Amino acid sequence: MTAISGVHHVKLPVTDVARSGAWYERVLGFTTAIEFVEDGVLRGVALGHPSGVQIALRHDPERAAAMSGFDAVALAVPDRAAVAGWERRLDEMGEPHGEVLTGHAGGAVLVGVRDPDGVEIRLYTDDTVPEHRLQVDGGEITWTDSGGEGPLVLLVHAGVFSAWFDRLRVEPALDGLRVVSVRRAGYGTTATRPLSFADHAAHCAALLDELGGQPATVVGHSSGSIIALQLAADRPDLVRGLVLGEPALLEPLVDPADVDAVRALMGPVLGAAIGAAAAGDLPAAYDAFMGPVCGPDHRAVVAAALGENGLERAVRESGFFFADEVRAAREWTFEAKIDAPVLLVQGGDSPPFAHHLVAHMAALLPGARVATIDGDNHLLPLRSPAALARLVAEHTG
Repeated sequence: MTAISGVHHVKLPVTDVARSGAWYERVLGFTTAIEFVEDGVLRGVALGHPSGVQIALRHDPERAAAMSGFDAVALAVPDRAAVAGWERRLDEMGEPHGEVLTGHAGGAVLVGVRDPDGVEIRLYTDDTVPEHRLQVDGGEITWTDSGGEGPLVLLVHAGVFSAWFDRLRVEPALDGLRVVSVRRAGYGTTATRPLSFADHAAHCAALLDELGGQPATVVGHSSGSIIALQLAADRPDLVRGLVLGEPALLEPLVDPADVDAVRALMGPVLGAAIGAAAAGDLPAAYDAFMGPVCGPDHRAVVAAALGENGLERAVRESGFFFADEVRAAREWTFEAKIDAPVLLVQGGDSPPFAHHLVAHMAALLPGARVATIDGDNHLLPLRSPAALARLVAEHTG
């Protein structure tokens, strides 16, 4: 049988061999093994890496220009921690790069690293985080666990889809903490009956009990913030602190002066979205809701953070939100006292209603602090995960 034992080397066209060779050495850690000199002019180099990867560079300006912007090479790294390490290294070097995305087959990929001719070099790992499962009253939840030895942090995602915290959970600022990210019942998992926010909070309590009953800093976003608040009211023994990002515009929390205006704004939005979902058009339902709540670039932001596959999954998962969670939001009431320290996080570009709600909640929750992430809105877990992670780490202590 004929055999292939691997890739011997990859050859890339470049405009300036010396310049590009120096870049691959400085940025990616390659060393020059061979120089190809023709008529006294450096025309190519062979580069080697301690990992065994070999890249050849050849002077060919026309083809180099044609390949600019193309992601020709994906370098393998061992795990997600290594991807995060590369992101930090590039930042320290002042080297531009893109975001860490979820790969098509899972894992993680750092995109947007470009050589001097604009050829994109990606840093890819197939390392996936194991998902654990727990049967709960009303369905099934899943969760991931970073395994850190520090204080416990529980991430409770918003509605519409489950991947809101996929980027936050791997942020370097949370290194050392034990970060547990739950996927709520109904979001790609089983829900066997209609669920209230109290049910979702009870599911989170069951998970924390399963993990040994250690109190956690509970981080929520949008309706996830409502669930976190309910968990703190129902099981204060399990909550050592709350980080509530952009709490949902629900009447028990909205500034009383804004109630009528919020009803006038959100009524038609929800009506259009639920109508489209009932007709079987989830993409239209998703856009009808996400556009007014998150802004016109919501699809681009989700795709940039989670990949096109992640966006497609978000649209699929939104069916549960329109069929069940909107009802739960309308039914929710809240009058409990919260003793855990609270950090409220808002986007600086969010609409006035959202800022008024945060201010109103800060007045209702003694000792609550408010932090603003400038230049962001309801999409802040996807667009500003590093800033949010720093706030979580500081609040966790």
